[in-house]
Amino acid sequence: PDAVKALAEFIMRGRWQAAIVACLGSFVPIVSPAAVGLVGLRHGVSAVAYVAPWALLPSLAMLASGGPDSLLTTASIAVVIAVVIAAEVLRRSASWASAAIAVTVAGLAAAIVLSAVGAAQLAATTALLAEMLAEVATEQAPLPIAATPLFVAGLFGWIVAVGALVALLVSRWWQALLYNPGGFGSEFRQLRMSSASAIALAVMVLAGWLQGADYRPWAELLSLPLLLSGLALLHHIAAVRGLGTIWLGMIYVGLVIFSPLNMVIIGLAVADSTINIRSRIAAR
Repeated sequence: PDAVKALAEFIMRGRWQAAIVACLGSFVPIVSPAAVGLVGLRHGVSAVAYVAPWALLPSLAMLASGGPDSLLTTASIAVVIAVVIAAEVLRRSASWASAAIAVTVAGLAAAIVLSAVGAAQLAATTALLAEMLAEVATEQAPLPIAATPLFVAGLFGWIVAVGALVALLVSRWWQALLYNPGGFGSEFRQLRMSSASAIALAVMVLAGWLQGADYRPWAELLSLPLLLSGLALLHHIAAVRGLGTIWLGMIYVGLVIFSPLNMVIIGLAVADSTINIRSRIAAR
């Protein structure tokens, strides 16, 4: 789209243009970390050092003023930091598998740090979640959610990782619009985890699910690289078979309204990593 390309061009015109978008974009979901990611993908950490502080400024100001939803504000700060790390990994390795793992590790680190130093925030959010669950329980069946600090910390890490991953995808798309038209789709469709990484992640995800509701967001966090790899496989199949965007759109809708579909896609990712489904499709 022309408007999106114009925004990306404005960001890349210079340091101050990127800083403006990074700062003002904090009030629009994903825009600010995506701007930081675009600068990082193109110019590396040295350039990001001038832009990232502007992306963090609104959130830091809100925390300093004691504004509401401080845990979400903290998450927005962690998202920017995670994008900086993941963009550098992607820039150096040109591997979406490595970038997805970097995002996951960043999310885990954010959750662990919050558990260690954010006891007050965790307690307040856990209490709020408990109140919400109590209200919902009077109207419908109990949800698979645990109002515990462990659950909230895992959910925080998952939010950070998902936000950073979406921002990084947008950053790479913007970069492709400017410098490699059409390259983003073909690059994404090539995403495939190594068999060792896929099996290790699958084992940890399964172990997390078996531990109960407390560990569910931690399992969802660890599943993100596999989920992304599975989606890349489905995009590859759609491109090869000419299935079109409607088929892919139905899959994404299914991810939102039918949670077991996530496990099916994760299973496809593990299978593709071990037996290379793509090569079998190509052979046919």
